[in-house]
Amino acid sequence: MSKKPSLADRLAKAVEGLVLPSERDEPFTVVEFPGAELPSDVRGFRKLVGVDAKTPVGDFHPAEMLAALGKGQPSDGAGVTKMRTKFRKVADLLDAEFVALRGFKVGKLNVETYILGATADGVIGLKAGGVET
Repeated sequence: MSKKPSLADRLAKAVEGLVLPSERDEPFTVVEFPGAELPSDVRGFRKLVGVDAKTPVGDFHPAEMLAALGKGQPSDGAGVTKMRTKFRKVADLLDAEFVALRGFKVGKLNVETYILGATADGVIGLKAGGVET
């Protein structure tokens, strides 16, 4: 009897080869915070990941970001179409697994983007770096 892959494994597989488009594309990685609660605001997020008060942190709606990244354009080539399909699959997986998602961006130029959801065991999600100018 085969064991069902963990949520972390399924997330890792879903984002394999997927990068957050920016001036410096970086791959998504899975992040886990066992025993933690999903932060409801920037202050809670700072505490969760250990970001000091001087570092800029903002929040965003992950579903909107993923929808924009997954939206096809007539000018998209085969590679971009494949990437957009993967973003839609990631969005579907997150939607199926989490009642609530929270998104946070850390930094001003070199930005780390987090998409987080709560599980019975804590908080899990995705993180990707990039450059935003």
